[in-house]
Amino acid sequence: MEISGLYIVTLSNQKPASVNAQDRRIADRCLEVNFENCKVGKAKNLHSRERNYWRTFGRTFVSFDTIVLTEYLSDAERSVLAALLPWRVCSPSGRRTEWLVGIEPQKAVTLALAALNMERIPFQAASLSLFSIPAPADGQSVCTDGGETRRF
Repeated sequence: MEISGLYIVTLSNQKPASVNAQDRRIADRCLEVNFENCKVGKAKNLHSRERNYWRTFGRTFVSFDTIVLTEYLSDAERSVLAALLPWRVCSPSGRRTEWLVGIEPQKAVTLALAALNMERIPFQAASLSLFSIPAPADGQSVCTDGGETRRF
């Protein structure tokens, strides 16, 4: 069963590794990342995407967490990446990537959730096992499936 949504991936490797390390033909021309980076991205199949990261960086170096489940992947990603623009890293070719630097993963998740709420994009919040994400401040709400809101 395919489960779609947004995720955050963090790495624990000290030495920078190519984001395309699994493809030796292009690995040396690609962005390199390590523990100082995290990435917020979308996936139609979250389980498959996690395995892709294991193949690229090695399972022991990858922490993969689902942020939200949503069917509105393109809208969700566009909104979140716009909110994270100041921390997005440029590739060697000059294109902004989904990889981030200079931001704590917890803050990236908090900003992602705020962006989804601001754009009123329907989602179901996932329980993040690796991070202690603070609930929104009193009076704020989180959208869930069907556009319903749940207050904290």
